[in-house]
Amino acid sequence: MRQYFQLQFTMFNRRMRDFGINPVLGYMLLTGLFIGFVKALYYRVEEYAPWTLIGACAMAQMPLSSKQRSDFLLTTFGKGRKNKIRIVENLIISLPFAVTLLLNQCFNQAAIIILLSIVSSLVTFRGNGDFVIPTPYSKHPFEFTAGFRYTFYLIALVYAITVIAVNVNNLNLGLATIVAVYLIAASYYSKPENEYYVWIFAKTPRKFLRYKVLQAIKNAFFMALPPIALLSVCYFSEILLILIAIAAGTIFLITMILAKYSSYPDGIGMSVTIMLILVLMFPPSVLVAIPYFYYRSINKLKPFLDD
Repeated sequence: MRQYFQLQFTMFNRRMRDFGINPVLGYMLLTGLFIGFVKALYYRVEEYAPWTLIGACAMAQMPLSSKQRSDFLLTTFGKGRKNKIRIVENLIISLPFAVTLLLNQCFNQAAIIILLSIVSSLVTFRGNGDFVIPTPYSKHPFEFTAGFRYTFYLIALVYAITVIAVNVNNLNLGLATIVAVYLIAASYYSKPENEYYVWIFAKTPRKFLRYKVLQAIKNAFFMALPPIALLSVCYFSEILLILIAIAAGTIFLITMILAKYSSYPDGIGMSVTIMLILVLMFPPSVLVAIPYFYYRSINKLKPFLDD
């Protein structure tokens, strides 16, 4: 069992290196993002923060309980060791959430999160069996069809937070959920597809990029429609802020798509990642990032598409 966790740790570090991030820097970045998330959560919705943390922890643990993964562990290690591995995995994920709750003197919620982690480790979600999660998207574009099935639980969590934002009369939190949906959609474009899925388009690079961007905007808006509609009804006088949130999310989505193809057929490297982070932290930099990614994408796509 020890070798299994050593292997998982090594593989995780390797993924970060493949992404162009030093593992030490990656862990520091993840820690900073988690601390920022917790601080923002307690600042915006302190009353509901402990329960939101429990939900976020449960969502983070859910992919580990897939049928395919559980079957692999069962075949490789046997039932007893498989259950031990799953319990330890869930407890590792729950640790930062439980510590946060303890530091905020939420002892009951910390106990709940530990108990749920142990119980859920013994449950297998048969998402790869006969039941297939339906999506509101067709096979084209494939990014949303596949991405929605992997992130449906995150989308459900964002929708729930939108309802909480309305209940506590916190428009800023509601606007953040709109942007969050667009960030989830942008994550669908974080990895390059097989070259064949670009080559099959009888389009020029410019038309291909326009097609990809327009499809993404349409599907992302559809995915963000529930929080947009709810906030528009409850805060119609602040419709301008809602439109700004939609525009901000759309602009980052476009930037992400162009960033992906600016490195194609390779994955997004460190320099591109830094530019994307800069766009998030300093939005006006998008005026430089989008043209740069666009013209670089055209050059990268020329070997695969018609001129």
